[in-house]
Amino acid sequence: MSRILVIDDTAAIRDDIAALLSAEGFDVREADNGRKGIELAQSWAPDVIVCDINMPNMDGYAVLHQVRNLAVTRITPFIFLTARSERLDMRVAMDAGADDFITKPFQPPELIASVKTQIHKTAMRIKATEQRLRELSENITTAVPHELRTPLNTVSGYADMLMSQAHEIDADQVVEWAQYIKEAGQRLYQLVEHQILYVRLQVLAHTPEKLAEYASSHLNDVNELVEMIGLQIGDKSGRLNDLQFDLVAASPVACTYPDLIKILVEVLDNAFKFSPAGQPIFVQGRAEDDFYSICIQDHGRGMTDAQIARIGPYMQFDRAIYQQPGLGLGLAIVREYLDLYSGRLVITSKLGEGTRVYLHLRCV
Repeated sequence: MSRILVIDDTAAIRDDIAALLSAEGFDVREADNGRKGIELAQSWAPDVIVCDINMPNMDGYAVLHQVRNLAVTRITPFIFLTARSERLDMRVAMDAGADDFITKPFQPPELIASVKTQIHKTAMRIKATEQRLRELSENITTAVPHELRTPLNTVSGYADMLMSQAHEIDADQVVEWAQYIKEAGQRLYQLVEHQILYVRLQVLAHTPEKLAEYASSHLNDVNELVEMIGLQIGDKSGRLNDLQFDLVAASPVACTYPDLIKILVEVLDNAFKFSPAGQPIFVQGRAEDDFYSICIQDHGRGMTDAQIARIGPYMQFDRAIYQQPGLGLGLAIVREYLDLYSGRLVITSKLGEGTRVYLHLRCV
């Protein structure tokens, strides 16, 4: 049974609302002023709060502000009731964080529909969150052990072979197996470094003095660096002929040389990794307002809007279909870096057609 808290200083209105909602099967409690309403919200954790705006001592806006600062009601749907009917009043209420706005006098079906809608929306949000947590849990329990065990098994396996067959194999075979060990070690090292870097960026994002340092950083010759990293990744992928540049003159941007290298490597590596050989990779640079925007476009398998919305640490999509090494930290790291420099990461994509990744770097 959903719990509804009604806050209104007019007893008759409050009682009518309580009776109306109770008849619909809701568990209803009442408060005749804002302070009592907040106390009840904290102790009872309602599923929806219906609150009058015009109340003495503490009006509805103050109640909403307090409710949003309580952990137990931070996302609880909040419906304003008011005699005000001007469009501006509605806009102010919604800007304050209300989920709905009903003017007095109202028809009972209107209030009932609003309450039921908010309960449904909450249920959908919970369902979506649970689905994302299940997906994240599955990725962590499958991808992380796999990504760690695979290189470790390679190192252990070839090391055992070298030890057991040392007197039987020639030098070329030793070199070949040693190369496999080295490559596996490098893969494991990169995984660990990604994890350490992501945690470090999370800490920096909550360190004011460090944020000030990042805000004052600047980098010249952006396009020179973009071309250099692009050519390196293209050569490493054996696809230099697929790479195309279109870069206009760039102003200095808020970033450091090593950090922009890391950003570009992650995005360009994805563009080559998730698109077939022979398809072009476009790298475009444009000045847009107070930003220099770098767009990296591929013609690979693309993503859905839902997948783009879920991009984050340990999130990989269609892993069962596509073999894709790593922990899904690349774009999460890029986003963290851009946030540090007051930049933006924007991704647009169409399934089966490709992806555009926009790196909006703040000009200084």
